Amino acid sequence: MQAGYLLDILLQSRILRCEELKPVYLLRDQLFKLAAHCVLNPLTALLDVHNGVIGESVELMGVRNHLLEEISTVFERLPETQAMPRDQMSFSTATLEVVAGHNCKDSSKL
Repeated sequence: MQAGYLLDILLQSRILRCEELKPVYLLRDQLFKLAAHCVLNPLTALLDVHNGVIGESVELMGVRNHLLEEISTVFERLPETQAMPRDQMSFSTATLEVVAGHNCKDSSKL
């Protein structure tokens, strides 16, 4: 009962802009975020640069793509993703590139 109450309060907050997701979509979004962090965190740490540099660098495009190909392969083989509708839950390299690129732009503003 308390979880439902908390969810109701969060959903009512205009500042937080929360939305309720079905578990399958929550898992998808968590995996998208994980993919972005699996690319951004190591590269920014190794190169000592901000996230925006990773997304804008032509020189790093090949490294990003190789990482995303590996991440895509792992995500596609996870038991948790096997039951997901393929048309809505794509973890292709192209999809992950869009997600990682979006995260680069968003976090470079901070």
